[in-house]
Amino acid sequence: MKGSAIENFSCVIYNIFLMNCTWQAGRDAPADTQYFLYWQKSRDEEEMECEHYIKDENCRNVGCIFQNVSIGIEKAYFLVNGSSKDSLIQFYDEYIDLYKIEKLMPPSNITVSCDEIKNDCVTQWQRPQISHSNKDMCFKYEINIKYKDNPKGKPIYTSIQEGGNSNIFLRSDTRKKYVLKMRAAGSACFVNPAWGEWSAPVEFGNEEIMSSSTWILLGVAVATPLMTIITFFFCKRTGCWKAAFPQIPGPKPAFFTLADTNSEVSLSLSREGNMFDTLGLICMILWYMMLFHPLHADIQCMEYAQESPITNVNVDWKKMELSWESSRNFSEYKCIIMGRGMEYIDPEVFSPLCSFPVELHMPLHKGITFIIEVPNTNISKQCSFLPGGMKGSAIENFSCVIYNIFLMNCTWQAGRDAPADTQYFLYWQKSRDEEEMECEHYIKDENCRNVGCIFQNVSIGIEKAYFLVNGSSKDSLIQFYDEYIELYKIEILTAPLNVTAHCTRDPTGCIITWHPPLTSHVENTKCFQYEISIQNKDEPKEEKKLPRVRNDRYEFQNYNEKKRYTLKIRARGKNCLVSSNWGEWSEPIEFGQGKDYFIFVILFLIALGTISITLLLYCLFKRYCSFKNLFPPIPQPRDKFNALTDEDIQTEYVNLPTKSHTEKITTVEE
Repeated sequence: MKGSAIENFSCVIYNIFLMNCTWQAGRDAPADTQYFLYWQKSRDEEEMECEHYIKDENCRNVGCIFQNVSIGIEKAYFLVNGSSKDSLIQFYDEYIDLYKIEKLMPPSNITVSCDEIKNDCVTQWQRPQISHSNKDMCFKYEINIKYKDNPKGKPIYTSIQEGGNSNIFLRSDTRKKYVLKMRAAGSACFVNPAWGEWSAPVEFGNEEIMSSSTWILLGVAVATPLMTIITFFFCKRTGCWKAAFPQIPGPKPAFFTLADTNSEVSLSLSREGNMFDTLGLICMILWYMMLFHPLHADIQCMEYAQESPITNVNVDWKKMELSWESSRNFSEYKCIIMGRGMEYIDPEVFSPLCSFPVELHMPLHKGITFIIEVPNTNISKQCSFLPGGMKGSAIENFSCVIYNIFLMNCTWQAGRDAPADTQYFLYWQKSRDEEEMECEHYIKDENCRNVGCIFQNVSIGIEKAYFLVNGSSKDSLIQFYDEYIELYKIEILTAPLNVTAHCTRDPTGCIITWHPPLTSHVENTKCFQYEISIQNKDEPKEEKKLPRVRNDRYEFQNYNEKKRYTLKIRARGKNCLVSSNWGEWSEPIEFGQGKDYFIFVILFLIALGTISITLLLYCLFKRYCSFKNLFPPIPQPRDKFNALTDEDIQTEYVNLPTKSHTEKITTVEE
């Protein structure tokens, strides 16, 4: 069908191993058209279909994310075809040089060291990591330096440099703070000549002293909100707030009057104090409400007395602080925070403020209970956060993994009792100080329901990351799911780089060297432990597991130089914030001479050829030639020094044709 093929097809490679291809549906394609992408890296490799499609709101494939992509010298072949119930869909194909669509990473490990005497600063860096070249001469670099106090101004220094890994900048003002950025492009080899991404800003130089006017403005900015807070608490304490803003009485809800006169425990949400408690507890989840999609939850406060003096319970989840007010002066309190499987108790608190450890990360979907008690009395206050929604509708089997340095993949399964139209949404926050992010590339099942997500440009920090998956349905409220995860623990380490084996004969040994695997957060080479596997190529089952080492060099002793070996290495974290699980194996490399089968083959062929030619000549001579004609007998020479006798007379017998009569032959004497 004309106009049914895709349009605006484009691909880009980024983060070293990741490729993203996108397209638009044909302008005249039927509504039920579905597209499928296949690609072939070279003619010698098999074609592969997309594993992670990007879908639009109609669940139509409009893109694809490929993982573990390596760049070769041949053009790659891409083909997108389609299917529809009513029409035949045109296909689209294209050949692309992969290196030309790669978006280069910025240079890494950028450092600036300044000489206070010469006033010059030396910038050093390492080349961008790419999958198909490790030569410094393949790159050129652009260096951009600005004043820190004028980031939008023109650069004071710009340099474009071919190759190398250092640059010298002469400072004009030693009292200024500078900001440096770099980016790279290909200058030779098969590297994209387009400029890549800018590096993160690197600051260097001396801090500039703030002026007096800056200090005055800072003082005013701090004093103004401070006076406002003091005035608010003063009015609240003295009662002038209620005099200025009298409370308007409202009807008493019937479902709030659940008190039982025969019970010592009464649920008194209708009281003014408990209304403040509920509002205070809302502050606990306000941080989540503002950051993420609205959560469905119930908030309840209970007290184990007729009227508790503890009111205005408030939780600051960012600071991990629990505060309250008390109409009576108690010298000591006890704080308890409980989650499912977790509990923290602060037994001695001498003010109406309780601080919990920052590293105390409790998921909300399991419910959290706060208890404030006064020792040696029956006075206490308990407030609970209870997740709402349809039971069994929350996701299950949530898990995430980080691979290829910057890529994170999270997957889950729909709740076993979730309605058919339930759709899930994933949000995550790297740390408490950073903004939340929603998934950009969802993984969908056959019903177009989100069952996973691919995050790009992920960097690992020291704090636990927070993940939240909530859902929506037309008929029911969907329960949410949340979890805290230490990102470094879910990372699959890449294989060690530049594995080499250099063998010598005296002494007999091989020096094996390598570079540590790439990570986004660790540069210390002492943070890794390595496992080395060496196999005899002729006997693959014979594998040598060498002792695990911590450095990037190992000497393999007493190897048989007549054998051929296969070597591979993998790594895991040892101390530091690096995953303790073994990472990927490196590509196998071979070393050693091995058996010289070529010489044996040559000798065998020579022997076989000699025997064959000899037999052939023998058969030819026997068939067509006489050995007597080829090699006639040689007559003996006469001895002239000896006397002539009858015995010396030579006679010759000639074979003549046989006749019917006997013929006498006469001998003649010379």
